[in-house]
Amino acid sequence: PAKVSSIWSSIESMSIAAPDKSGPRKRADEYSDSDGEEAAAAVKVNEDDATDNHVEKLLTKQKVSSFSTMQSLIKQEDPQCREDSLRVMEKTLRERLNKVIEDIRKLPEREADLDTLLGDFDQSFKGNLQWFSRLASPIVGESEIDPAIAATLPAYEELLWVLQQQSSYLASLSTCLNHSNHSESEVFYRVVTRIFEQPGDLSKHLFLMMLRLMIDKETENAGQKIEDVFNARRSKVFTVFSRYALSEPHYKDILHPILRVQKDKHDLQSLLIRVQATASRSEYFALSFEEFDKEKYNSEERKNKLKEERQQEYSQHLDRFRDFLTTSFLESIKQITLPDDIKQLLSHGLQAVENRQFNDRDDQLGVQRELRKYEPLLRLFLMGILYPILKDPSKFICKETYLRASANQVAGDTQVFVNMGKIGDFLELMMSGNFDDREHKIHKQAAKALKPELLKYILGQTEISDNLETQIMTDMYLAHYSRSKNVVTMPTSDLLRLSNLLKKYINKLRIKEDDRIEELCRKIPQWTEHDLAPYESNREKDPTHNFHMLTRFLLNPRYGEVVMDRVTKCHTPALLCGQIVTSGLISKYQGAEDADNP
Repeated sequence: PAKVSSIWSSIESMSIAAPDKSGPRKRADEYSDSDGEEAAAAVKVNEDDATDNHVEKLLTKQKVSSFSTMQSLIKQEDPQCREDSLRVMEKTLRERLNKVIEDIRKLPEREADLDTLLGDFDQSFKGNLQWFSRLASPIVGESEIDPAIAATLPAYEELLWVLQQQSSYLASLSTCLNHSNHSESEVFYRVVTRIFEQPGDLSKHLFLMMLRLMIDKETENAGQKIEDVFNARRSKVFTVFSRYALSEPHYKDILHPILRVQKDKHDLQSLLIRVQATASRSEYFALSFEEFDKEKYNSEERKNKLKEERQQEYSQHLDRFRDFLTTSFLESIKQITLPDDIKQLLSHGLQAVENRQFNDRDDQLGVQRELRKYEPLLRLFLMGILYPILKDPSKFICKETYLRASANQVAGDTQVFVNMGKIGDFLELMMSGNFDDREHKIHKQAAKALKPELLKYILGQTEISDNLETQIMTDMYLAHYSRSKNVVTMPTSDLLRLSNLLKKYINKLRIKEDDRIEELCRKIPQWTEHDLAPYESNREKDPTHNFHMLTRFLLNPRYGEVVMDRVTKCHTPALLCGQIVTSGLISKYQGAEDADNP
């Protein structure tokens, strides 16, 4: 047929241009009459190859705009992906989930004998305490807590569980807090840490879901420039991500590849080893001549050496700094493989940035447009993970992070820490783009070479499948088969500050008319500074409370039917869900029926 659409011409040209890995092949008109069946087979092979190339390109790049092309795609669809197969799969999954729920609801009956034994043991143990004369009996019924606060503890226990289970509340609260109000922000960070610090997959995956929702909300509300996303001074995502990435669960995967002094099994050198080598060569890193002059020479040496000579030496060290950044530093970063949970967060961040479609033109360092969408993720990695380590290495090089050997090897070597700090300063300068054309000429050259390579590294760290919703669903049901307690520990002062924050912003946090958080907050009074003073003025008199999270909520008929919340993608009691909920336990995805979507 005649070409009537430019996109068909493009499809044809891509099909023709597609490389053939099997080598050159004759066209049909190159065969002689005597070739017979071979020529006919060649015609069919060429047609099949053209169709395959055509479809392959469409699946990865181009929009389907012709009915015949759509038919070709449908014919090649996996039978398991067809609508009738999906309906059968949905029915099977629904039946299996209902059986699991039914089995869970029978647990109290099956655990009755165990509960009786535990009760008998508890009674016997308490009765026998009287025979242990040297053992002080626990003090029961006495407390230094204000009775008004003690009366609200049951409400606080449910409040913390709702915040843990329904991640959208904390994600929404993060958008309400002004970055200039440091005290409110710190309360938020402490509460988030406390609620999700319990070891176990369920707490971890619920935290990741909350942080993903925070990423979505921050990206949606960011300014028009891509530089505004995850800004270190304003972003709650940045701070929560940084503290999580540098916490104990990630010591082995993040801190050790950067700060260990032994080569790994692949004979790779860490960043610390490479920086230590620069210090042993008496190389001084600096962002300005004044910094170099102060660090390199004492006052007497500055008097005895001409400024021109010191400036010439600074130029030599500056060249070495640039070479280190573009070679040794880059190599040490590329050998780091981030843990899967951090990769998943970066991957979700990329998706959120792409959905916003920022005006990501080339920046002053000449970074290509297609790489600029990775810049917010690079900011999280460099400024949220690497920068704190470089600026305060002694905090992370210690026995508490299982880096005793590193601490012993660099003890007293101040030049190592100085050079690491200057690398951190350079990274901050590179991400801000505030180069002084006279002072930072060499630094800008290094940044132009380094930044695109780091963006490509981040690109590679985002290539991971995201199965967080499946993990949360699995964790939620498995938690019902565990009798272990999921305990959240919270000091009194943070409890009071938290409820005050929720009350202050409840109009922005409410997810439905009969909102559970709002109902719980009504049971808790508004605490005054006078109420808080005894606990905040003396942390030793700030009692800590242990709250049991209701991980086995299916055994409590009070919370009703379990549904899937469309916002959090979690199986949640209907009482805690917003108005947008799926009908049942499985999400269904339907294409929009419009003119562009047949």
